[in-house]
Amino acid sequence: MLRRLILFILAGATLLVAVLFTWLNPGSLKLDLAFGEITAPIALAFVTALALGWVLGWLSTLGYVLSLLREQRRLRAAARLAERELEALRAAPAESIVPPVVAPAVVAPVVPPVVPPV
Repeated sequence: MLRRLILFILAGATLLVAVLFTWLNPGSLKLDLAFGEITAPIALAFVTALALGWVLGWLSTLGYVLSLLREQRRLRAAARLAERELEALRAAPAESIVPPVVAPAVVAPVVPPVVPPV
């Protein structure tokens, strides 16, 4: 509820700033594009530039977000496999579980020190 109220207040403040910007800048500007000229109000050009920047910023992070989603899918599949293995091990009787084979320790022969003759 509080989050919705904060978002409502932020949206109202943004709308107020946009109306104030439009009221203080009533003029229009001429945009010379490669294929022609466009005359547009300053507020519309400003909002269009902001929206275009937002879309381009979103598109620039899209590849990274998709790679994170792919990795998340892979990790979830690995976790499901590990959970199935764990359930299978828990369901198996204790006699069927073979203890790990431990290799015997290798002991080096003890060589007595050589004492030089006196």
